[in-house]
Amino acid sequence: MGLEFVDKRHLSLALENEIYEFLDRQDSSHPFQLPGWWPADQGHCAILRDRGRIVWFAMCGVSYPSSRVLRGIRALTISHGPVCDDAEWMAEGLHCLADYCRSHSLAYLDVAAECIGPAAEALRCILSRDSWQLLTPIQTSLRLDLRADTDQMFGGFRKSTRYEIRRAEREGVLSKLAATEGEVEDFLGVLYRMAAHKRFSPGPPGHLRHVLKWLLHGSGRGTLLLAYHDEMLIGGTAVVRVRDRCWYVWGARNEEATLNVGHLLQWHGIQWARTQGCTEYDFGGYREGSDSGPALFKKGFGGRVVHFPPASRYIVDASLCRIANAISAARRLPARLAAT
Repeated sequence: MGLEFVDKRHLSLALENEIYEFLDRQDSSHPFQLPGWWPADQGHCAILRDRGRIVWFAMCGVSYPSSRVLRGIRALTISHGPVCDDAEWMAEGLHCLADYCRSHSLAYLDVAAECIGPAAEALRCILSRDSWQLLTPIQTSLRLDLRADTDQMFGGFRKSTRYEIRRAEREGVLSKLAATEGEVEDFLGVLYRMAAHKRFSPGPPGHLRHVLKWLLHGSGRGTLLLAYHDEMLIGGTAVVRVRDRCWYVWGARNEEATLNVGHLLQWHGIQWARTQGCTEYDFGGYREGSDSGPALFKKGFGGRVVHFPPASRYIVDASLCRIANAISAARRLPARLAAT
């Protein structure tokens, strides 16, 4: 038994399908771990097998903590993974991956698995040992049970949430599933204008474009919902499915629009998830205890708060980490001096 490490560019269709089948059996799966989420020239698949069957999986990315100027200092990052519901195999997979990082002279390994219950407790024990360092105190999300009937679910929303949904409907807002690449580009335009206005980064446009086109062209893994008023695009929401759970991954609204369409789009995203046989809807992260912004918006739909083990870092080469930290501090120094 050993770790398979496959470059995404060399992933065969048979192996890709095998990975999808494994992810659809695991409660700790996440859309960011789907092979289709990654462009062909990005991502590496780490696979552990037992008697021929996949028992542990991680879609990994290579990062350059000292920037690409010093490409010799590299690290491995796993966003919302690894995926494995079995505590023993999770420990074995992390051990094998740490050995891989050591043999390939990587500086560190970052993980952020989304498991809950006994699997989460076991992972916390694993991360409390050896050279693991906690990067976050906890990871949190909000999940809505979709097994209630439509009226009962709608009635469980906050009063103001129900009002905003009905108001958008009364005002004639129409929603539809994106069907063309032109509609994807229109949504990206709305998203990046909103990001510039609110000063946040939704991610590289090329990656978002890849994911949305992948959803568009029959992946069966998700959809992009668009909202129009008077034939003008005023918002959109992207949702992605793994196993019997659906995730809200991106949302945007036209800053010039006077109507609040976020609630209506989220409601339609929830309804789409139900049509796909999903029994749970994940709001894509949640700041527990916050009563403003995205947290307040998501809280209006109800649901239960779930806690995941903290994002953690395994120090593979302490000397490389020290060099990377020193270079990063030096690069930030001009901005700090300018701020004083």
